[in-house]
Formats: sequence, C-alpha cells, structure tokens
Amino acid sequence: LFGQKKHLFEGGIRVPAIIRWPNVIEPGVSDLPNSNLDVLPTIADIVGIDLPQDRAIDGTSILPHLLNREEIQRDKPLYWQTELDPIWMIEGVGYERRFDGEKPVDIPTPRVVIRRDDYVLRGFSSNSEDFAEPDIFQLYNVVKDKMEMVELSKFEPELFEKMRSELIEMWRDVNKDKDQTRSEIDNKTDQRN
Repeated sequence: LFGQKKHLFEGGIRVPAIIRWPNVIEPGVSDLPNSNLDVLPTIADIVGIDLPQDRAIDGTSILPHLLNREEIQRDKPLYWQTELDPIWMIEGVGYERRFDGEKPVDIPTPRVVIRRDDYVLRGFSSNSEDFAEPDIFQLYNVVKDKMEMVELSKFEPELFEKMRSELIEMWRDVNKDKDQTRSEIDNKTDQRN
C-alpha cells in the first residue's frame, strides 16, 4: 500500500481490526472498509436502540456485515482529516519519513480524504493557511490500484465531481463543528481566568 502511518494514503488509513463475538460472529477475514465512526451505530444496532437525533452521525452500522457478510450501503463516504503540519509528513519527527526505506518523501500529502466504495478522493490545499479548504483533488481506485499510482479524475469525471462535492461539503461541516468547539473551549478558559 502507498504511504505509511499518519499519512492519509491507504498505507496510513488501512489498519487491521479484530472483532470477536463467540457463537454470534463467524470467524473469518473481511476487507470491508470501515472506521471508528461506525462503532456507535453498530453498538446501537446490537443493543436495539435508536441513534441520537440531536447530532449528525457520520458512521454506519456494520452489524449486517459482521453477522451475514452483507454489503454495507453508506449514505456518506468514509472521511479522514489531519491537521499535522505538512512538513512533518515529509521530514518526520525524530526521523525521516520514507516510503520505500531509501528515498525521503518528496510529494505533497493530502489533508483530507474520503472513500466511497472502491474509490478514494484526496484533498489538498494550495493555500498555506493553517488548514484551508481543499482546492486540489486526486481520484484513485484503491482496490485495483493499491499503490495509488493511476489518477482517475479525467477517466471518471462524473464520479470525480460527485466525490469532490461530497468532500467539500463534509470538510465544511467538520471544520464548522471544529471551529465552534474551539470557540466554546476558549470561552470557558476565558471565564476561568
């Protein structure tokens, strides 16, 4: 896989997970893409309670897949975002970050990625601000192209546009909530002082 830990390439996103539920889940291996955002909906599904209605829930219950290997239909794509300084991604902290053990990384790293089915869309920002809205995008099929070498935006223009719109909408939503949370924390800190 391309990339490594803390990168928003497949090599940094795709990690193993183990779920054990004797006499309920059949032992086996699955390559179902999922994230920690799926934990709450899955547990709610297991215990038979409704999800909270007072907030957005970005995850999906994967219980049908765990029990019967059913395909999971997502309303929203999977989403990852990092705010690490891009130079850290290139130079590392305490050691050089490398892809192949020999050459230092000399490519930009995405700041946000979404995955829908077999496709990922990387989002980059040409603006050097703290974490500006992405304005550069790359589309890859990570099932057929695990090393993410063949950029598909010109070959899949409709999918590219759909995912670009989804990424921007999700980025704005996540960062609006992030900014609101930071503001609330700053206000509480000011009140204590």
